[in-house]
Amino acid sequence: MTEEKQIIEEKKEAAAIEKEFENLATIEEKLPAVLALMKDALSENKTPDFKKFWEARQYCLILFKNPLPSPVRTAFWQEYIDLSAEAKRLKDLLDEQTSFAIEQIDLAIKTLEEDLKKKDMLIDRMPAVSYPPKCKTLLRNKAFYIEVQGELNLLNVWASRINSLRKEVLKTPMRLKYRNSFFKWLSLLGDQIFPRRKELIKKVSESFQRDVEYFADRNFSEQKAGGPFFALREEIKNLQGMAKVLTLNTTCFSQTRQKLSGCWDILKEQEKEFKAEQQQQKSLYKENRALIDAKIDAAIQKSKEGISQEEADKEIGEITQYMQTLPLSPLDIKEIKRALYQIKEPIFAKEKEAKEAKIKEMEKGIVRHNQEKEKIVEDLKNLIGAKKHTLTDVDLFWQDLQKKMQTLNLSLFEKQRLKKYIGPLKDLILQLQEKEVLKQKKEEAKFLASLQSLLQKQKEHYQEIKQQLEEYRVAIGASGFDFEMALIYRELIDQDRKRLQNFDTKIEQLEDQIAKLDR
Repeated sequence: MTEEKQIIEEKKEAAAIEKEFENLATIEEKLPAVLALMKDALSENKTPDFKKFWEARQYCLILFKNPLPSPVRTAFWQEYIDLSAEAKRLKDLLDEQTSFAIEQIDLAIKTLEEDLKKKDMLIDRMPAVSYPPKCKTLLRNKAFYIEVQGELNLLNVWASRINSLRKEVLKTPMRLKYRNSFFKWLSLLGDQIFPRRKELIKKVSESFQRDVEYFADRNFSEQKAGGPFFALREEIKNLQGMAKVLTLNTTCFSQTRQKLSGCWDILKEQEKEFKAEQQQQKSLYKENRALIDAKIDAAIQKSKEGISQEEADKEIGEITQYMQTLPLSPLDIKEIKRALYQIKEPIFAKEKEAKEAKIKEMEKGIVRHNQEKEKIVEDLKNLIGAKKHTLTDVDLFWQDLQKKMQTLNLSLFEKQRLKKYIGPLKDLILQLQEKEVLKQKKEEAKFLASLQSLLQKQKEHYQEIKQQLEEYRVAIGASGFDFEMALIYRELIDQDRKRLQNFDTKIEQLEDQIAKLDR
């Protein structure tokens, strides 16, 4: 290229930037302005604008070809050289950064390419789709949604990575051939992702739209909800939540959102009407409850004044029949039933009072009964322990004691306890009879007959003690008495053994005495 052509080319490259300095008249004014532009292009506050720098540098060379004073040329030329060196340094540094960025982009695309080869394995490792457990509408297609959305979640991640890499390629300064190569590579990978993603989005969108239409047609007809408000409200919330979980196309998301919003508005309006009806119903319930409460209060007052249980039952029956003719809330019915019970409360209170009085009387009777039993025991002790006795007094006491024992309802324990003192009482009677017989000693014929009669009584009494002792032994050997009862039986056995010994001696003495009189 000739010198003339080179000058023409340089002038063409600098033509664009030359227009910026048209208003400056002299070379001395243009050179510092152009150098300032070159310096600004290399500013550290932003990415160096090398295109602008090279254009300004080319224009600056053209300006240096014009005649200038030597000191001015030297100063400006030195600044020009410094800026050119700085530009070269920055260019080398930027080339290194660009090279590193290209390597990272290349590595990221290769990783994505490897992941695409392991698609099935990566789908299995994806987190489970968050599926609403109580959403009945989507239950029949649950397996389909979980399977398709699981794959879509992975494809969405890959699609996002491809888009991010494209943006990274665009903003990274690199040669055009590298940029085109990356775009071609990403396009090939995108062909494995975006068509499949589009296909699955279409499938899941169509299925979800059908399910929403089915839910709306089944539960909302003629601007009315056909089910429990709470259940329908929860189902709408579940469907709206699922629309955010699933990857739907814009048309499906918009249409299903509008459809569910319409169902929600119908539900809200109908619920408002229902609440208004409920309020009216509550007013009616309140009026009816007041009528029944008045009747119950009147019946309770009658009961307090004094009526029979049959009359109270009749009052309750009439109020119950009247209840059945009036609309009442379940809570009112429950409370009225409790209130009806209060009609009988005064009657029950009187019955309870009568029972308590009867129980108190019985307790008093038991106390008197126990006192009588204790008195018998005390009298027996006193009688046996007295120093002087008469046969008449002891006989009378024994006869009276037998009558009392027949009238008193004595337990086994009490009977055995009394036997501890009755035995010695019988012994005392025989002793007194013996004394009476001995007083007849002067009349031998009569005395002998009395001794024989006394001997017979003592023998009978001896056999009675012996038989009783055997019964005690059998009882204590066969029964599982408590400690106190067993102790009484032991005392009775020990006592009767001593009595037997005493009477055995007395019987021998009487027999000897009778034998002497017979001789």
